[in-house]
Amino acid sequence: MSVSSFDYPDYRLVKITGFLDGHTSESIDLLEVLGVNSTEIPCDTVLDLSAVEYVNSSILGLFVRFLSEAEKAGFKVVILAPPSSVRNVLELTGLSHVLPVAADSSEIASCLGQDGAVKISDKQVDYEELADELENIIINGSKPGSDSQLGKIIGS
Repeated sequence: MSVSSFDYPDYRLVKITGFLDGHTSESIDLLEVLGVNSTEIPCDTVLDLSAVEYVNSSILGLFVRFLSEAEKAGFKVVILAPPSSVRNVLELTGLSHVLPVAADSSEIASCLGQDGAVKISDKQVDYEELADELENIIINGSKPGSDSQLGKIIGS
């Protein structure tokens, strides 16, 4: 896995490549670049997953944690151009309902709400509980109930 960050006028682009497995030493680089362990998320962030080959539940949990911190700071997170394997995992886990997905760079502004089309749900979500639910779905194959955090999001 490799991670690099680029600053644009309206957002930060974080390009992630390779296998996203939260149990490798490179995941620390991802934590640092995203700023999950800091007290400030600097701006709207676009996670470019176009070159990601694999993603596991630890990384999905990290994305949810990052989304939670970004929303607390008043910023948005967008997933850019995930390959079909990653898109399927996002859809299976319901994260595609929480994290807007831009097919290409022309959709970034829309996903960030810069053209009035805010796509992130404004409902309150317990992101720690959501991360646990996602891990249960991926590892155990369980299905979320209608009263679960994921059920609330999908039902919105």
